[in-house]
Amino acid sequence: MKKILLVITMILAFSFSSFADTVTSDDVTVLIDGIELDMHDEEQGVNLSPFILNDRTMIPLKSTIDAFGIDESQIEWNHEYRTISIISNRGDTIRMQIGNENIYLNENIFRSNVVPVIHNNRTYIPLSIIASLFNYDVEWVANDRSVIINPSTVVMKRFDLEFIYPVLEGFALIDYVNESGMYSFVKMDIDRNNELSSVEIELIEDDIYEVFDKYLKTELLSSDDFKILSNKKISFVRYENEKAIAFVKNNRTTIKMECVNFKIDQLKDLVESIKEVRN
Repeated sequence: MKKILLVITMILAFSFSSFADTVTSDDVTVLIDGIELDMHDEEQGVNLSPFILNDRTMIPLKSTIDAFGIDESQIEWNHEYRTISIISNRGDTIRMQIGNENIYLNENIFRSNVVPVIHNNRTYIPLSIIASLFNYDVEWVANDRSVIINPSTVVMKRFDLEFIYPVLEGFALIDYVNESGMYSFVKMDIDRNNELSSVEIELIEDDIYEVFDKYLKTELLSSDDFKILSNKKISFVRYENEKAIAFVKNNRTTIKMECVNFKIDQLKDLVESIKEVRN
């Protein structure tokens, strides 16, 4: 994806005293896929705490690595302009500036009611806004003052299916639809130039045995060339070198998956996580 570089020239003055007056609480827990987000700074040997600012949960910038499964190289801090750049696993670029209410997603500008801040010599960013730009839903549970984000759970609305996929290992859902109507999970290299691993998912409106038999005849294969992928779902898989193809029964339809450099245990977990959802 072509990155649109945005040059931010205005630096806003930031008052630490006024910032301190607007912090309402530091008693908040952030849960990512059901696990509390680790905010320990190994370099400094200190634990960093999230806090509430103008009704928004703020987290340390480096915590986005664990929260959204990105690499440290995907985060850039410009000391001169006090700007922050985050490249998502989908290749989108998010740009922010300390004290600036404008947040950029590629060429689009969004205005936030809370700005990135420096707190205890650490850069903090608004969690829910960044999560939304990453296309993740955010849930606030008032009773136990927790923020819940499940980045590894994705709903494919056209298929009425929900999957759990390894986003925290660097995979991203490509939510555009290609000519065949497939969704894709892709893991790119650090430079965002080459695909390291991918899974393409297609929903076929026929029973699995009909689809499977047709595939065997077309490819001149036999059922002996396939193995049972999961005991929890009717499914067949064939691995050949770095590629795999799998068929999964989904009521009266069939889910077809074509994988490249995708581990069999990952594929099994993906298949067993399939659920039907109705929106």
